[in-house]
Amino acid sequence: MLLRVSLTRRISVWPSSKEATKAVGRCKRPGDVVKILKAAEAAQLTDGVLCAAALHRLGAIEKRSEGPEVGLAWKFASQRAAEHLASFGTRELAVAALATAKARRRTETKVHFLEKLLAKADLPAFPLRHLANLLWAAAALRADAAPLFASATQAVSNGEPNARDASQLLWAFATARKSGQELLEDVAQRNLQGFSDHDMATTVWAVATMSCAGPRGQAFVGDLAVAACARTEEFAPQGLSMLLWGYATLAQSQTIPAAQLVTSLCPKVAKDAKLFTPQGAANILWALATLDASMTESEAESAESKAGAGVTAFEEGVWAIEALSASLSEQLLACNGQDIANALWALASLGYDGTAPAALFQKVSSCSADLAIYQFTAQNCANILWAFARRGRESGSRDLALAIAERAALLSHEWDEQSLATTVWALAVLGQRPASLPLLTSVTEERLGNFSVSSLCVLVWTCGMLGVADHPTLLLAVLLRKKSRDLTTSQLLATARAFASIWPTYAMPRLTANFHESIHRHERPKE
Repeated sequence: MLLRVSLTRRISVWPSSKEATKAVGRCKRPGDVVKILKAAEAAQLTDGVLCAAALHRLGAIEKRSEGPEVGLAWKFASQRAAEHLASFGTRELAVAALATAKARRRTETKVHFLEKLLAKADLPAFPLRHLANLLWAAAALRADAAPLFASATQAVSNGEPNARDASQLLWAFATARKSGQELLEDVAQRNLQGFSDHDMATTVWAVATMSCAGPRGQAFVGDLAVAACARTEEFAPQGLSMLLWGYATLAQSQTIPAAQLVTSLCPKVAKDAKLFTPQGAANILWALATLDASMTESEAESAESKAGAGVTAFEEGVWAIEALSASLSEQLLACNGQDIANALWALASLGYDGTAPAALFQKVSSCSADLAIYQFTAQNCANILWAFARRGRESGSRDLALAIAERAALLSHEWDEQSLATTVWALAVLGQRPASLPLLTSVTEERLGNFSVSSLCVLVWTCGMLGVADHPTLLLAVLLRKKSRDLTTSQLLATARAFASIWPTYAMPRLTANFHESIHRHERPKE
């Protein structure tokens, strides 16, 4: 009651909107912000500066409290702001947009209000800093801001973006699925100074998400890698996760100093392992596996020769893998399907069977009843089963395989080619014939006709393992005969063995003859 009286007295003596704005900045409760806005309206003191300050303050209050009072205050403040948009300047538009986008809960009311702010933002000579904030907010709330995105590249060409503005713009383009190649090329040719760890991580993540790096952009990303390796202690856990995920993604399409990144960043990863969210830890494991696959032998040797005290990229990676696996085991019930799939896929791909990774596999097996398997996607199911099959049968994996198979049976409309082939293969390897067979035999002729040679070979191998002599084995034989010249030597031998196990009196002589014929014709399949 005393606070309410005090607020009322202050309101009655405010000489200007500036004083009301200062009072908003001192509010501790959402209701107090509303009271000030109502009093200011009655005294005709409401303007864009006050409204933007009120929204900013509500954003700060919302981080510390929840409940219907916060939502009602947001609704009231945004309505007042919408009524006074004519008095908003560029700074107020940016402040209000950021506050709305950073709010804890995304609602349609907030999105509609943000779109009103963005529509008002069509002002001449809009400052680059405020434009970056507006686009960041639009991307974060998935609001329509096509005109602003279209003008952003020109604004960067005409302006001098600092590191924070550049990283925010690139993040916004990536999150909104806009093409940012021209923007990146323009940013890359500038000698940008002052990149913080957050700016570096955000930029690399954005470039990897957009897959748009041209010659300048690739060189720019390479320079950022060198800088990041020299400043590893500055990175927060989220920044490490974004940075490594970004470089691992880029490594699939351009040259990345993979060994140097692993050697430099993994000690920090191992040190901070307990601070990572499940998503962050799983993403780093995925990144390490992907970087390991992209690392050339000469690069690994070069990095090891430069490593101090005889520590190699492999050893640094092992420490990080152990620490991240242990962290994920502790947080397993907080992991979603993507987190589990990424982590197990990475560990199986790396082929490292240390103490903590083995414990993580064991815990996933034993906790199958407690995992949210009903939320797994088709790809989650495929990657988890593949990881267990790759490592060999784990104790208790039968219950997990059956639970995932039940989920997989409900996802017939979601299966992509690779996930389907991987799942039926993995179930067969794990000894789950009853679960694998329905998925295998449900594939239609029309769909099989569009499968790649690699997927067809996986399905043939699975048919051979399960002893399936009818559909789809007959159809697979016809399709592979048509595509036989596209098979590698190892694929030819594998399919020959599979068919021979199903039709022993017919398949092996015919397939062996075809194989020798291709060699004699100098049409040796690709290795």
